[in-house]
Amino acid sequence: MKKTMIFLIGIFLSISLFGQNDSTFHSGKITVVENGSDGYGKKLMERLEYLNDVKEIIWIEIESNIIYIGFDPVPDDWQLIINYVGLWGNAKIGFGCHVWAIHTRQKGWRPGNSAYLGQITARHGKIE
Repeated sequence: MKKTMIFLIGIFLSISLFGQNDSTFHSGKITVVENGSDGYGKKLMERLEYLNDVKEIIWIEIESNIIYIGFDPVPDDWQLIINYVGLWGNAKIGFGCHVWAIHTRQKGWRPGNSAYLGQITARHGKIE
């Protein structure tokens, strides 16, 4: 019985310790998919916490300096939202920030998968 218990505890610990992905972080609706060696993902997540309170945003994924935002329903001011996300993201990381707006329930969307509402790039404190 004691050997079985030790074996089970060992299995549980190995799954717990080695099953974690250090590059994925979650905060409300926000998921950092790839933090990268630069740490942009986690910095952006910290800066964009306020987006958890926007009811039309159903999910947000961050890959390094790229932010994907899923809207449902699409608000009238979606363009204003992604402009501010880009500018604030650019200010936080000091590097170009790309924001994609998607009208979908499918988390994990990437360019080329289907249609999107729009996208912006913010560099040097300006929308390009």
